[in-house]
Amino acid sequence: IITIIFAILIFGYWAYQQVPDKSFGSTGATEDICRGASSTKLVIGTASTEILATNTPRAFARITTFGTSTVSLSFNNGEVARLNEGIILGATTTHIDFGLKTDFPYVGAVFAIAPVTNVGIQVSQCFYYTQ
Repeated sequence: IITIIFAILIFGYWAYQQVPDKSFGSTGATEDICRGASSTKLVIGTASTEILATNTPRAFARITTFGTSTVSLSFNNGEVARLNEGIILGATTTHIDFGLKTDFPYVGAVFAIAPVTNVGIQVSQCFYYTQ
């Protein structure tokens, strides 16, 4: 009996190791909660640009900046971004996570602006299943 129990435990541990990691970083959001996901590279410049529209079932979103230029983000639904105001991404803070499955449950529109042209960012998000 002990051998059978031991074999079941070994098999269970092996089966658990075969499950792929479907998480989106440290947020706790997973592909299992998503009905759709997108990831887009954008170029931001000196004019405020809407990079995400309002989406009420947004489970998770991540905005990541590349390089050394800063990007100022407005999380005031519908308000344009202004340089050096709001959330500022750059060399030390390279990304922000938000959405209903995070500690920052924002689902409104996001605008971005940079002090120079051609600043690259990546915008990724997933949406909750809706029934």
